[in-house]
Amino acid sequence: MLTDNQSEIDALLKRALTILGLEAMEELLASPPRFSAWSRTLDRAVKTQGSPKAVTDEQIIGAAKIAYNVWPDAAENLRSALKDGQSAENR
Repeated sequence: MLTDNQSEIDALLKRALTILGLEAMEELLASPPRFSAWSRTLDRAVKTQGSPKAVTDEQIIGAAKIAYNVWPDAAENLRSALKDGQSAENR
């Protein structure tokens, strides 16, 4: 997110945690493809609104919905299984 004010970004991420809840944020962070989709969508909202403070709760929720549509649970389960399988082969 392009802004000179890191405290505004921090405040936006704290709002996202409050709105989405800890479990949803942990799921977003645990999946790099899903987190990428969420952060890119949230970044677009910041650019559209002009600042992190202007991003609405609906945009935060919408970014999470988009992330789950772009990278659904089935895709994450497959990614994790393949990653685990590759790790087992390397032992």
